[in-house]
Amino acid sequence: MMTRVGLLTAVVAIAYAGSAWGATFTVEIAATSSTTVGPGGSVSYEITGVVSDDGNLGLGIFGVDLQTDTVVAQLGATEGPSCGPFVKNAGITNPAGYGGTADSDDLLQIGGGQNTIGNDPNDPNLPAYPGGVVVEVIALGTPAVLATGSVTAPTTEGTYNVSLANPFASVLVEDMGSFYRVEAATASVGASGSFQIYVDSTPSLISSDPNADSTLPKTQNNVIRLVFNAAIAMPGGNPLVIVELADPNNDLSSSFTYTADPNDTGDPSGATLKASENGAVLTNLTWYHITPDASFDVLPFTLDACTLRGDCDGGGRVTTLDYVCVKETLGPRGDMREDLDGSGRVTTGDYLVVKDNMGVRAPVKP
Repeated sequence: MMTRVGLLTAVVAIAYAGSAWGATFTVEIAATSSTTVGPGGSVSYEITGVVSDDGNLGLGIFGVDLQTDTVVAQLGATEGPSCGPFVKNAGITNPAGYGGTADSDDLLQIGGGQNTIGNDPNDPNLPAYPGGVVVEVIALGTPAVLATGSVTAPTTEGTYNVSLANPFASVLVEDMGSFYRVEAATASVGASGSFQIYVDSTPSLISSDPNADSTLPKTQNNVIRLVFNAAIAMPGGNPLVIVELADPNNDLSSSFTYTADPNDTGDPSGATLKASENGAVLTNLTWYHITPDASFDVLPFTLDACTLRGDCDGGGRVTTLDYVCVKETLGPRGDMREDLDGSGRVTTGDYLVVKDNMGVRAPVKP
C-alpha cells in the first residue's frame, strides 16, 4: 500500500484537531449497471455521501478508498455534478487527481478539498492552487453524488468484490471572511458500502436499438436489434419473449422473425440478434417488455420499449425535429428507424407519419 500523502496532509493543515463539532460523514457505493458481465466487462458505480445536518455548512474536504479484488488496474473516478469546487485547481487533491491514486487494483483517496484556506492564486507569493470559491451545503443533510466510475472485471469467471474503505472528511463550520473554519467529521462507510461483480462467459447484452425505455417509431415492420459481447447460438424456437408490459398474457413473440448476425448490421462476429415485426402487429402508444426465452443461451436481461409512431429521433414526443430526422436520411433502403411507414425505404411518405402524430407523447410506463 502506498504512503498516504497529499490530500491527507491538506486535511491536517486546514482542519482543527478532533471532531468536537459532532458532524458525521457517511459514504456509500452502488452499482449503476448490471453486475453480471462477460470476461473483461465493466460495471458502473456511483459513490454518494452525506453530512449530518447539525449546524455545520456542509462538506469541506473528503476522501475514500475504492478497494477491489479483481487484480485488474482500475481507471480513476469522475467527480460528481456538485463536486467541481473539490477538483484541482479550484480545490486540492492528491497528485493523481480527484479520481484517486491507482494502487494495484484499488483507487486510493478518491476526493478532494475546497479552497477553505482562502488561497489567492493571483498572488505570486502563494501557490497556484487551490483557487476556487467555497460552496456551502454540499451533501448537507441530503446525499450527494461524489464520484462515478466503472470497475473493469477480470477475464476469469468468478465473483469479485468492490468496496469502500478508509473514509475521512471535514465540514465547513464558519465563514471567517478570508477563510473558512473547518472541523473533522466522524467518517464511516454506510450500509451500502460494497457490491459484487459476477463474471460469466455466457453472452451478455451490451447494447440495443431501441435503447432501454425508448421508442419503436414505425407503423409496421418495427425492428429490434440486440448486440451481445460474444457470438450467440439461435435456439430451436423464438429466442425472445415479447409481451405487452401491462398485459403479460398478450404474447407477441411469434409475430416477429428472428435472425442472427443479419447482413444489414455490419456485424461479422455473430453477436447480433435482429427481431423484425411481421407487418403491423404492435399497438401504438403501448409499452412492451422484452426478455430472452429460457432456450436462448444468454445472460438474463430486460428491455422495455414503447410504440410511438413518428418518433424518428427517439425523443419520446413527435415534434418537428422528427421531420429533420427523416429528411437527413432520405433515400436509403433497409430496415432503418427513419423508415417510419415500414416500406423498406426512407421516402417523403415518412413525413406523413410524423404529420399524423405531431405532438403525441409516449405514455407513462406502467
